[in-house]
Amino acid sequence: MTPMNKLPRDKRVQIISLLCEGMSLRAVTRTAGASINTVTKLLIDAQPYGGKKKGADGGIDGLIYFRSDAKTTERVVVSVKGGDSVSVPMVRDLKGVLDREKAPIGVFLTLAPPTRPMEAEAASAGFYTLGERQYPRIQIITIKQALAGAKPAIPLVDTGAAFRRAAREDSVSQVKLDL
Repeated sequence: MTPMNKLPRDKRVQIISLLCEGMSLRAVTRTAGASINTVTKLLIDAQPYGGKKKGADGGIDGLIYFRSDAKTTERVVVSVKGGDSVSVPMVRDLKGVLDREKAPIGVFLTLAPPTRPMEAEAASAGFYTLGERQYPRIQIITIKQALAGAKPAIPLVDTGAAFRRAAREDSVSQVKLDL
């Protein structure tokens, strides 16, 4: 399986085309050779977390960046659950990740529909306020909703934030060592 940040454009187009043709998420992952996490993050424009394929991700599967003001870029934590059963503790875990990472918004992207207690737990996380607008701190989106075009409610998405280069250092000011 290839991580999303390494997917060539034609592979991304293939995945979206297969989804538009009505192929199931699992069939798309088998046909395209991409993981469920990769396909679902592609649906909501999330970047992969640390470019990792598998392993301990600390509860973060992807990130979406947005501008909270002219100089500050914030992160939205994306948690993807591709299994057939989801539960309240999974939403609580995402709430804990938001607190640990100091992220204002989290997206819980799930293959299975959420239960009412899960929705109540997400609502208990409160809102992120930016200016006069409020955004739910934890947003639950099903894959079905994402396929229908649903996107998380996020202010001023900054698509270039994940790909910025660090400023170049001035190599003239480095000290030479006499050996």
